[in-house]
Amino acid sequence: MQGGSSATVLVADDEEMLLRLVDSVLRRSGFRVLTAATGTEAVEIFRRESAVIGAVLIDAGMPPSGAAPILRSMLALRGGVGVVVSSGAPPRDEIQELLAGCGGLFVSKPFDPETLVSAIRAVSPPGDS
Repeated sequence: MQGGSSATVLVADDEEMLLRLVDSVLRRSGFRVLTAATGTEAVEIFRRESAVIGAVLIDAGMPPSGAAPILRSMLALRGGVGVVVSSGAPPRDEIQELLAGCGGLFVSKPFDPETLVSAIRAVSPPGDS
């Protein structure tokens, strides 16, 4: 699963084991990975690193208040970042609307590594993947 990507992906999930697994999969595929275990941490990392982040992968149920307000904060800082939301449940209307507005994708958990990498590549800006 080697890739030539140099895109930076911010991965935000409160499940530590999944966060480590996704980090490993994306790094093996050539991505640079930043991780966050809370929504607050994700926004802070995005604020510091937004110029280099090509895509954000976030759990729909991310604490403290779900992915939608976190993504709105990020997109207000820098629109055009690729967005992938993941969840074991179908996406709520709010998430569907947000994804439609930013051209993002939804990936159902559990997902396989190829699906994850394909989704990140699909939303990454041209030249980042």
